[in-house]
Amino acid sequence: MSKDGEEEKKDAEEQPLNQNDESEDSKAKGNSAENDQEGTDGKEGNEGDEGDEGGLPNGVKPFFVTSATQELFECVVDEHVSVENPFKYIPLEKIKEDFIMRAAVSDFSAVKAELQAYDGEEVLLVFDDFEHGENFLICLTEAAKEAYLKSLQRTGGDGDGVGEEGGDIIAGEQTEEEEVLLLKKKRLPRDWVSLGSEKEIEESQFKPTRKKMCFLLSRKRRLFGAPVSFADDVVREEAEFPPAAEYKSQKPLEDAPPPIHKLLVDASVQAIKETSSSTSQTTWFPKKNMGAQWEPQYITKEQQTALDEEDLNECIVNAYEKIKRSLQTNSVIDVYSDDFLRLRGTKGISVSSKAESSLKDYQTFKYMAYGKHRGVSSIDFHPTISGVVVVAYEKNMSFERRVKEVDPREKSQALIWSLVDPVMPKITLLAPDDILSIAFCPTNPAYIAGGLRNGQVVFWDIDKAAQVLNPAFHESTKNEIEVDNLVPIVKSNIETGHRAGVTFLEWLPAPFDVDDSGRVREEVNIRNCNQFITCSADGLALVWDIRPPEDIATFKSLDLNWNPHMQVYLTSEGSGVVLAQGLCLYQSHSNMAAHRGGDDMNGKLIIITQSGQLIHISMERPKADGGKLAVQKPTAVVSAHGGEGVKVKRSPFMPELYLSIGGTTMTLWHEKCTKPLMSYTYSNASRPVALEWSLQRPCVWFVGRFDGFIDTWDLCDSSYRPILSNSVSAPTQLTCIHASEMPTPTDQGMLSLLSTGDNNGTVHMVELPSTLVNPSDNEDQLLKHFVEREIERVEKGTATTISSLKMKKHFLEGLEEVSSADIARITKDFEKMENDFLITMGLKEENADDIGF
Repeated sequence: MSKDGEEEKKDAEEQPLNQNDESEDSKAKGNSAENDQEGTDGKEGNEGDEGDEGGLPNGVKPFFVTSATQELFECVVDEHVSVENPFKYIPLEKIKEDFIMRAAVSDFSAVKAELQAYDGEEVLLVFDDFEHGENFLICLTEAAKEAYLKSLQRTGGDGDGVGEEGGDIIAGEQTEEEEVLLLKKKRLPRDWVSLGSEKEIEESQFKPTRKKMCFLLSRKRRLFGAPVSFADDVVREEAEFPPAAEYKSQKPLEDAPPPIHKLLVDASVQAIKETSSSTSQTTWFPKKNMGAQWEPQYITKEQQTALDEEDLNECIVNAYEKIKRSLQTNSVIDVYSDDFLRLRGTKGISVSSKAESSLKDYQTFKYMAYGKHRGVSSIDFHPTISGVVVVAYEKNMSFERRVKEVDPREKSQALIWSLVDPVMPKITLLAPDDILSIAFCPTNPAYIAGGLRNGQVVFWDIDKAAQVLNPAFHESTKNEIEVDNLVPIVKSNIETGHRAGVTFLEWLPAPFDVDDSGRVREEVNIRNCNQFITCSADGLALVWDIRPPEDIATFKSLDLNWNPHMQVYLTSEGSGVVLAQGLCLYQSHSNMAAHRGGDDMNGKLIIITQSGQLIHISMERPKADGGKLAVQKPTAVVSAHGGEGVKVKRSPFMPELYLSIGGTTMTLWHEKCTKPLMSYTYSNASRPVALEWSLQRPCVWFVGRFDGFIDTWDLCDSSYRPILSNSVSAPTQLTCIHASEMPTPTDQGMLSLLSTGDNNGTVHMVELPSTLVNPSDNEDQLLKHFVEREIERVEKGTATTISSLKMKKHFLEGLEEVSSADIARITKDFEKMENDFLITMGLKEENADDIGF
């Protein structure tokens, strides 16, 4: 028999006993009521009126409290309350807080309305042990609380003798059999109270909305498993449906049914890169020596005597201090150098060989406080101290997000790093806004100029803090020097400066000076770089001078009043104001100091715009009819790129040759031609974003891509594709490239580096292999012959195009001179020739009038 059956059987056996017990309780109840009525007056009788809840006073209800609520309000059964101590007073404020915290989950939500109107401070809970159907009783009013307590006093004083029906059963008089019967009495179910959960269940249920269709599919038993053949059929209006027979036979049609044409088709197309998979398998055998010979080496007596000499020991002691740093940094010898390559030299070694043919990571560092929210905008190397670089950063966000989120009072920073110890920056420079371009002064490295996003130009002087950049500087004295948060000593005037972000900044060469008319003059007495040029997307290129005017005592007094020395107005006849993205001078100070590209300097500028145009303009302002200076005008405007222009850079060895990148193309130009000598198109995912010429080889340059790769081009090897593609920061976008040289740690030569910055704020130092550093024999002549050959090809193609245009123009002018009589005569001759041709071919009779077939 199951457990449920046994319980039902026990309930059936106990039913007579319960009925007798109930009758006895009712009798006791009647007797007690009569005694109470005789011993109390009318007023006390009114206060002790009983309600409908099993003889309980009005306002007292059975109440179920879960174990979680018991722990929360400290009314746990057998711990805080029991049969001997059933009372628990709960503050009303604590119950209201439970309404707020648990809402409908709270056990008191069933009596929330009564508790909201409760006129006391504490609510009485009485442990009932399911005498009235629940484990507790709750008093919902102060009057109910008093009535219930008085009823307990009338029955015995402590409430232990209160039975289920409210009779006067004293605990001391209960027998063991009566207690067992009371515990086994069947519990009454509670009325269900809706808390809104049934609505959520109904809303989450699936309810069909379509009308149900009824199908009846049947077949005869004898047709099960019978062979079936299917054929095309044409449904006719007179055909019976459903057919009377189980299968309908149809003779083959002479004409097939007409095809069904789709009038409208929705299809999606996606262009993807072509992919291919290939496998290869090669059996590799481990390399092992066929034989080996060895013999031990011993120190002879002569060698031991030489080691014991005092002169040798004294020499080692004296030399130890000189080589101590090299021993500590493990830079005594370059273990990665190829000795056989040094013996053979660089002649005959191409980049395609395995000997040092790829770019190598030299060093990588990042300011961890920025995270991924700032990208590198500009990099420049210290002109005199080896391994010192200044890095400018900008926030990675759109213009709309910048307007909403950026605090105007927030300062931006440029950090000066040392490659000897790149853990933390050595000097921190502050600026009012993001720094888009920054550069050291070539002749006075203590001066640093920077261009900001708000159009201002700032100037720092780090002369006092520059000693921390020296490798021999001791960190113990760093606290005495101010190196953090150096503010600019001078900021430009906002009204007279740029009205957009300064995207380009470069110092003018030292021997040359630009006057207020834009004319470039060579001054023998000038040995320092005192001027630099900037450009922006506001149609201006400005020349700034750091020398104070005659009426100003010091340069620092020009703060917020620093005005540009000369203006170059960038305009175009077709587009009006030019939105400049960058420019390039005819010659830079570093190239002239290294005697690359000659010592000539002029005011020719090449501007690359955001629309992809290249504009040639001179800084010198022409004179008007009245003798006044007029605005500069472009000498040539070339549509170079289909997208936004990014960078333009002149060759350090041949200034007439320059490169430009923009959109998805890279082009090589010469000043004599209006068409590119060479062009290469990238995909949009790997479009060019940075550009730099090699400082050692005339035929080599580097292109930084959007996908984090660097392409190496070498005209001595290939002119239609890059010879190398190396991943530097993939898949993070590269933002800038800067080439430089520095001595090796062992001072045995120069180390050629490419410093690159990415969009996450990481700076990558890449070492160039010897094949990209050491030029081949007569490489400059090879570049010259290549350029001359391409110029001849471009001019020839241009001449052919011009001659064809002239012929077309002459032909059209000749058609205009033909009269109407000549046209009628030509038409009549053509019709006659056509008629004779049709008769000869037999397509027309000789006497026929029409000309058609």
